[in-house]
Amino acid sequence: MELKRNQIIAASVVVEGLLLLAAFVWSYLRSIPLFDKLTAAHLTQGVAFVVPLLFVNYILFGPVSDHVRLLAPCRDFRETVVRPLANALDLPTALFVSCLAGFGEELFFRGMLQTEFGIVFASVLFAVLHFGPAIRSYLFIALIYLLFGFYFGFLFVYSGSLWPPILTHLVYDFVVLLVLRKMSLQKNDDPSMYWTEASQHGDNSVNGSNPSS
Repeated sequence: MELKRNQIIAASVVVEGLLLLAAFVWSYLRSIPLFDKLTAAHLTQGVAFVVPLLFVNYILFGPVSDHVRLLAPCRDFRETVVRPLANALDLPTALFVSCLAGFGEELFFRGMLQTEFGIVFASVLFAVLHFGPAIRSYLFIALIYLLFGFYFGFLFVYSGSLWPPILTHLVYDFVVLLVLRKMSLQKNDDPSMYWTEASQHGDNSVNGSNPSS
């Protein structure tokens, strides 16, 4: 079933909005601030810690998975879940969805749950809630998400701030969506210039067409 951009945005706003609401209500009731001052160190950590995640993603979900039988679940997940999501979004909406996920999930799972119940509980729930009732069909992928949850939790503990895991999470999501979208455009010989519909107004003469996503 083809994913619709508006449906993805609406679902993201509702789900991540509920996570944000829960985290802020908890923060208010417990008198525990979720944010501290954003520093250059936080920015550096947020960018630096995304590199290992992207490397792992390349191994598990990239071209390697096309040739390793053990990684077949990763390839199937990429093609049936993540790529359709990436193809449905343009650049601004991909960034918007990534920001919602970074803030919503990190404030809820790390800021609230990890602070209250520890890194193990928060990481397990992080994996489980990403798949819900369908988790039996995605056990291998859920295990990877569990490890990702521990990774974000470690970054929270290491930095003492939610800013690095938020930044790492949103940058990771955005880069993955961007790369998959670009690969799809190249595979389909799409002449459009990198996910943009707005940029078409400057030059509609390319190949005599006016492509849209």
